[in-house]
Amino acid sequence: MTRNNSLVSVIVPVYNTEKHIDDCIRSIVDQTQDNLEIILVNDGSTDRSGEKCDEWASKDSRIKVIHKKNAGSNYARRDGFEKSTGEYIAFVDSDDMIDKNMVKVMLDSISTDSGDMIMCGYIPFIDSKDLLDDKNPSLKYCKSRSSSEEFIVNNPEKIYEYFLVRHRIPDDNLVPISTISPCMRLIKRSLLEEIDWLASNYACGEDIPMMRQVYQNTKCLIIINRPFYFYRQDLNSRSRSGINNFTNPSGEWQGIFEFLHSQFDIDRKYIKSKGYDLSVELLWQEIFSYYWYLKDEIKNGNFDNDPRQEKFLSSILPSIIKNAKNHDQKFSMYANKIGIGSIYHEFLDIASQRGVAAFVEYYKGWGKSQNDITNLRTELDLAQQKIDELQNNLNYQKTENKNILNSKTYRTGKIITSPVRLINRIIKRNK
Repeated sequence: MTRNNSLVSVIVPVYNTEKHIDDCIRSIVDQTQDNLEIILVNDGSTDRSGEKCDEWASKDSRIKVIHKKNAGSNYARRDGFEKSTGEYIAFVDSDDMIDKNMVKVMLDSISTDSGDMIMCGYIPFIDSKDLLDDKNPSLKYCKSRSSSEEFIVNNPEKIYEYFLVRHRIPDDNLVPISTISPCMRLIKRSLLEEIDWLASNYACGEDIPMMRQVYQNTKCLIIINRPFYFYRQDLNSRSRSGINNFTNPSGEWQGIFEFLHSQFDIDRKYIKSKGYDLSVELLWQEIFSYYWYLKDEIKNGNFDNDPRQEKFLSSILPSIIKNAKNHDQKFSMYANKIGIGSIYHEFLDIASQRGVAAFVEYYKGWGKSQNDITNLRTELDLAQQKIDELQNNLNYQKTENKNILNSKTYRTGKIITSPVRLINRIIKRNK
């Protein structure tokens, strides 16, 4: 069997996405690669998502539906995988969509004995209409960097570096590529057979421990520089909300920083066991992640309510900053190389020179300023609405006056009263 005829299992975890599920499934059904197995895993949806899955299955024999009690995306993917038979697996979130050529182009890129994992780029969007709007900045950006180029990476150390530098492969010429999402790629079945799904069973952030296991066993990675995946940025979705509420595989609550710290510890041990020279790359990812989430937590007002955040600030974060300062020259070069050096310097300048507490106060002030600006913009918008309303009323009055002046009744009345007005003017002049 040639590679481009390989069976691909497309697995879709579904939870309360009745608004978008039809677009998602249609984009899969319409693939130019016919040899598909489509598995929809209804993870205890409380809306009509499950019914819609059944409706699609009744129209296409390639679709199988699993209805199960809600247990989260991780186990939904696991249950779908256990029912699948494809040589390659693709995961698609139920509020996203894929280009009709995604699976075929990915399969065509695989040579006879290579291709453990094939990745493509993505386009972020909010509304489906954004993907048809040539003026959409995200669409223009991705199209400008899209090419027919394929990059084959056979170095396991380099492949793991891509995992460490989460969300962004360090090459400005590529389209946006997520290195940790299980979506946006084809994964060889044998890699997923090695996964410990329990170790990945976090209530949030399950992508990181899952994909770590995939990357650790990947010997050949193919990167396709085309944006075949359409990633919906819905702030209300389960995977994009509640970042401060992590539950680990033991059922214990973890804050975002505890979760990240525990994951970086796993990476650190793995790198050491392999003898990889990736300490600076890992350190950069730590700084970047803590910086990003710390700002968010402070701005959103979640920071003061958790004493464990203070533990993170007083012990873990200072040691990371000290470590970064010890590798300052090499670290700065790497941060600048991937285009985000300003973040590194801002973070270290505030946190190390003026103290970690200054970093917190700085972003509390930033958050307050942003709230003030938002409130001011709201007031300006209301004022502009009032001005627009007054202008509309004025335009309406002008139109009405013009209509009256042009009316037959007005013109007739003017003709009739003109002699009277003339006589009145003569009388006034003669007085």
